[in-house]
Amino acid sequence: TVVRFVFAEEGLQVCKKGGGELKVVREWKYDAITNWEVWWPQFPVLCYFKENSSYEGRGSIHFFPIVCHSNDLLHCFQNRTNIKKESYPNPDITEQGK
Repeated sequence: TVVRFVFAEEGLQVCKKGGGELKVVREWKYDAITNWEVWWPQFPVLCYFKENSSYEGRGSIHFFPIVCHSNDLLHCFQNRTNIKKESYPNPDITEQGK
C-alpha cells in the first residue's frame, strides 16, 4: 500500500493507493489548516500542520516525513493555505502533481 499527501483543488488529502487506484481516506480543507511548519528548512525531514476541523471542531496536529522535493511542499503550503511564513522561501515553481 502506498500513502500519498495530495494538494488537491479544495484541500489537503491523504490518499491510499491499492489495486492501481488512488483512494482518498482523509481530507482537510485549506481554510481549516491553522498552522504549518517544516523542520528543518536547510535539510527538511519533517512536516507539521494543525487544523481545526477534526474532533468536532477541536482540531488536531499532524506530522509526516518529507519524502518529496521540499520546494514543492513549501510552495503548496505557502500558496494553498494562505499562511505565509517569512522564515521560509516562497519558491516560484509550477505545481506539478499537486
